[in-house]
Amino acid sequence: MDTRISLDVDGERHKLAVDVRATLIDTLRERLGVTSPKKRCDHGQCGSCTVLVDSGQICSTVGMLDKVTAGWPSHATRDLAATAALDDDEIRERMSGNLCRCGAYVTIVATIREVAR
Repeated sequence: MDTRISLDVDGERHKLAVDVRATLIDTLRERLGVTSPKKRCDHGQCGSCTVLVDSGQICSTVGMLDKVTAGWPSHATRDLAATAALDDDEIRERMSGNLCRCGAYVTIVATIREVAR
């Protein structure tokens, strides 16, 4: 059974008919071609599916459909909005729920630190 939805992704409005069982991540990746959120553990535990929804974070494997941004940027955006005085240990702790397959943690932490200044 399909239902009609309307969602904004990166500022663009989309109107779709989707199966009522569709997850946000499947809709983003398969219907809209948005590949930045990743489907890894399929349970919302690793953080790679995290998206930003109205300034809050959700796991898109279990979440509802709405505006989105990938895991690392959504964590960083929330953390920087709350506190700009983050040291490297605090950044690593706050980002610990996101796994990076490429191993770019040093670069990610450095980028967040630079933006926090």
